Amino acid sequence: MEERGRASILAKKARVSVSTVTRIASGQRSPSKRMIERIVAASDGELSYADFFIPAEAE
Repeated sequence: MEERGRASILAKKARVSVSTVTRIASGQRSPSKRMIERIVAASDGELSYADFFIPAEAE
């Protein structure tokens, strides 16, 4: 996916608003398991479940 419009593309494919995608990406919102599944599926393999979690040593 190209960087430009990436949030819009993911939002459209996952059937959520663009602001939801950007808030999740910036850490302002914690997505539900179902939301993660939809966004991972919409990313065509560019994202994984691990992308949504902070490693334990980073806390």
